[in-house]
Amino acid sequence: MPEDIARILTGLATSVGHNPWLQAGLALLLALVLALIVNLVGKILGRLAKATDTEVDDLLVKSLGQPVFTTIMLIGLGSATVILDLGETPQKITIHVLRTILILVWIKYALSVIRYLLRRASQDKYGSRYVQAATLPLFDNTIRILLALLGLYMILQVWGVDITAWAAAAGIGGLAISLAAKDSLANIFSGVFLLADRSYKVGDIVVLDSGERGRVEHVGLRTTRLMTRDDVEITVPNAVMGNSKIINETGGPQAWFRVRVPVSLAYGADIDHAQAVLLDIATSHPDICEVPEPRVRFRLFGDWALSFELLFWVASPEERGRVSHAVNCEIYKRFQEEGIEFPFPKQDLVLHRGVPPRPAAVSGNRQPDGPGAGQPLGE
Repeated sequence: MPEDIARILTGLATSVGHNPWLQAGLALLLALVLALIVNLVGKILGRLAKATDTEVDDLLVKSLGQPVFTTIMLIGLGSATVILDLGETPQKITIHVLRTILILVWIKYALSVIRYLLRRASQDKYGSRYVQAATLPLFDNTIRILLALLGLYMILQVWGVDITAWAAAAGIGGLAISLAAKDSLANIFSGVFLLADRSYKVGDIVVLDSGERGRVEHVGLRTTRLMTRDDVEITVPNAVMGNSKIINETGGPQAWFRVRVPVSLAYGADIDHAQAVLLDIATSHPDICEVPEPRVRFRLFGDWALSFELLFWVASPEERGRVSHAVNCEIYKRFQEEGIEFPFPKQDLVLHRGVPPRPAAVSGNRQPDGPGAGQPLGE
C-alpha cells in the first residue's frame, strides 16, 4: 500500500512541468491533501464509533488518525526524494530514515492500543481470567519488550544489517541469564499461573502446608504476602505456593464458615437435655447463621466421657475465634445452671491384700555372706 501511494504521487507530480523542485513540492502538496482527506474520513468514522456501546472502536479510530497522517506525509517526502534524485547514497539514506520513522510511528501506535486493551481487560468488571491488576505489569513489560524487538528487527532489515550473528549471541546470553535466574523465573511464572487459576485472591483466608494461617494481602509476580491474626506478615515465594497444598477457607461457593465446638458429658448425664441446651445457645447467638441451622452430633463413647460436637456456621472465617469464645463461655454457664455435669478424667485403682511374694532363690553353689548365712531363705 505505501509503495502504491508513492507511485501514484510520483506519477501525478512528474506529469506537471519539468522542474524537479516544482514536482517535489507538488508531491508534498498532494500528500498533504490526501492526508487531510483521510483525516476528515477518520472524524466521520469517529462519530459513527461513538454511537456504539463499546469504547474500543472509539480508541482505535481516534488514535489511528495521527499515524495515518504521518504515514502519508512520509510517503510524500519519499516521493519528493525520488523526484529530486539527490544521488544514490543520499537518496538511499533518506529513504531508510523515512522508513525508520514510519516503523517507529506504527510501533508506538501498536503499543498504545495494546496497553489500553490490557488495562481494560485488567479491570474487574470485564472479568478477565489471565490479565488482572497484579499481572498487568508483567504483560505490559512483555509487550514492550516484544514490540521493541520487533521494531529493532524491522529497522535492521531496512538498513540491510545481517542479524544472524546477533541472534546467536542473544540466544546464548538468554540461556545464561535464564540459568542464573531460574529461581526468580520460576516464581514469576508460578505467580502468573496462580493468578490465572485463581486458587486464591487478595482477601482470602488460607492455611499453608506448614500450618500458617492468614489473610492474603498481596499476590505479586514473585511472592505472596499473608497477614496472620497476630499481625505478622509472611512472605512466601510463588513457586512454593504453586507446589503446595493450600487450604482456602473462603474459596468455597458460600461465604460462611463452619465451626466445630467439642463438648464432653459425664456418663449418666441427660443427653437429650444437654443437646437442647446446646442448640438453644447456638440459635440465640446473634453472630451465628440461621441457615444452615446449628446442629449437635454424638461422636464417641470415650473412656471417661461422652463426646459431642456443636456445629454452627458464621459469616466468615475471621469470626471463628470470637464466636467460639462466646459460645464456650455460654455453654459453661448454662451447664452450671441446668445441672449438667462436666466429666473429669477418672482412674480406678484396685488393691488386693495377700502374702508378699517370696524372694528368688540364689542360683549356684555360692553361699551368701554375712549374718544368717546358711539359713533357709524366707525363715
